[in-house]
Amino acid sequence: MIWNENERILIIALYTAISNEELSLLHYQGLLRVSRNTAIQDLKSFKKVAAHANVEFIYSRIKGYCFSGDSFAIHKFLYRVVRQVLKLSSYRELLQEICVNPLPAIEDDLEKVKKVERLIGKRFTDDQLLLLSVFSNLLEQMVEKSFLHDEQPILPPASTQNRVLIDAMKILVPNRKAAWPIVMLSLESANLLEASNLEPNDSEMKEEIRKVVEEFERLSCIKFQNREVLLEKLYLHVKPAVYRIKHGVPVFNDLVHIVESDKHALHVLTSRAIQSFEKWLGTDIPDEEKIYWTIYFGSSLQSQGSDFENRKQAIVICPSGTSVSQMLHGTLQKMFPDLFFLPPIAIRDLKKHEPFVDIIFSTVPILTEKMFYLVDPFPQQSERNALLHQVRTGMNRGIGHEFTLKGIVDIVKKFSTVHEEKQLHQELEQLIWPKEKNDARREYQPMLNELITKDSISFHDEVHTWEEAIQLAAQPLLKANKIKESYINAMIDNVNEFGPYIVLMPGVAVPHARPEDGAVEIGMSYLRLEKPVLFPKEKNVQLLFVLSAVDQTTHLKALSQLTYLLSDEQSIEKLKSSTDMNEVNSILIKFSEEEST
Repeated sequence: MIWNENERILIIALYTAISNEELSLLHYQGLLRVSRNTAIQDLKSFKKVAAHANVEFIYSRIKGYCFSGDSFAIHKFLYRVVRQVLKLSSYRELLQEICVNPLPAIEDDLEKVKKVERLIGKRFTDDQLLLLSVFSNLLEQMVEKSFLHDEQPILPPASTQNRVLIDAMKILVPNRKAAWPIVMLSLESANLLEASNLEPNDSEMKEEIRKVVEEFERLSCIKFQNREVLLEKLYLHVKPAVYRIKHGVPVFNDLVHIVESDKHALHVLTSRAIQSFEKWLGTDIPDEEKIYWTIYFGSSLQSQGSDFENRKQAIVICPSGTSVSQMLHGTLQKMFPDLFFLPPIAIRDLKKHEPFVDIIFSTVPILTEKMFYLVDPFPQQSERNALLHQVRTGMNRGIGHEFTLKGIVDIVKKFSTVHEEKQLHQELEQLIWPKEKNDARREYQPMLNELITKDSISFHDEVHTWEEAIQLAAQPLLKANKIKESYINAMIDNVNEFGPYIVLMPGVAVPHARPEDGAVEIGMSYLRLEKPVLFPKEKNVQLLFVLSAVDQTTHLKALSQLTYLLSDEQSIEKLKSSTDMNEVNSILIKFSEEEST
């Protein structure tokens, strides 16, 4: 049989462990049935793989090629190798290939493990049953020459539970006491179908699992009907998973990519809900392990007929901090109960989630091909009503604004003569998606450099308070009669009430208030401080961009250009260090260029 590179690496590992010969290059070349150069390359590749697991693969003139290191590390490495071998469809042929003495029938090995199951009061999954039987058989065949400095096994302290495990070792690997620690670990970390002899002191773990389930219910707005059944299933999985995670036993989960794509929303919620368990555990949980939680949650929801995956999925982007984003998230969930909301995210995480959502709500402008709605962090009732209308209209459009109108006009033309097609298009658009009467005056949206001019740029050494910083930054707008004094007071009051949500990124704040708070005319001003000022929650700010918005749309182009500017680290650093009016203006012009159409 011809083996691929990955299979040859696995063969080298197992053959090195069980062969009683002084292995040379010729042994591997003959076993693998490859050229000398290929065998050399395979051995080099294997050496790197072993080193990654803290195992040395060396050549000794006395013993030939062999492993070097402590026995536990080598046994743990071989356990991983066997796991990978059993994932292959050709695992029987591969095992037969490397065994000096042919493996006993797998059925006989399985009986040993089944005997252990009865002894320890657990039933393993079929995959784990096979893994334990093959691994214990391999350990029995291993020869001493594989280890240059073996160590005495460190056994767990005496207890009823551990005495049972030691009895199990005598069944599985009676002739290799040095392997008992890794076999005990493999038994404790094996996936279970059921268990009758779990430790009685796991109430804390069960409580942490319950917290995860409750958090998932809170995030998804869905209650599990059979919560106790779900908790028991999760416990049977989590109990051995904790051993795997703490001791670095890998899980090769083929469902990772499938779940992350087809069940993305479910997996995002699961990952968020599981954070409390990770904190309790004191370490991150690998994605391969999280997938199992996702599967259990999905299966439970499916069994109770939940249709959340059939609903349109939405996400909220709010760079203003956790409290603000959670408040907005809760508001939108109440406004749109038919949508399924993923937990709020930061702008930098959008790329990862964007392909899997239908609707994006954001407090700052972003570029996206998905249905997008710009929202205020604290929308008033009139703004909520407008948003409800916009979202319902957008969802009804379905296949898109222009395509829908064109389709209607084309149908009309089939049955009549259209003399003013452009006018018909406009009338239909107004009928289906009515605009406000004063939309005409809002059509023009000024660019960033048209709002922040040299007259609205200022530099100052330092201020004593963040309130003083906002007042100082807003002075150019106040002097130009673009805002009233009440607008400045409203900006300060908003921070006092809602926190520093205006601090969009480290060192940069964009103070603003509602149009009705005293905005007279659209405008922006810029203040650079030599010494940063401390905003609430220990947020240092050196650059302030004050925005006066008279409606919900006119300022969007400039705000969008400002967003691009803030995402450019090099430009931000220049602004933080520059007191040159012309240099600041040139940066604003750079990000104010019209997009090509």
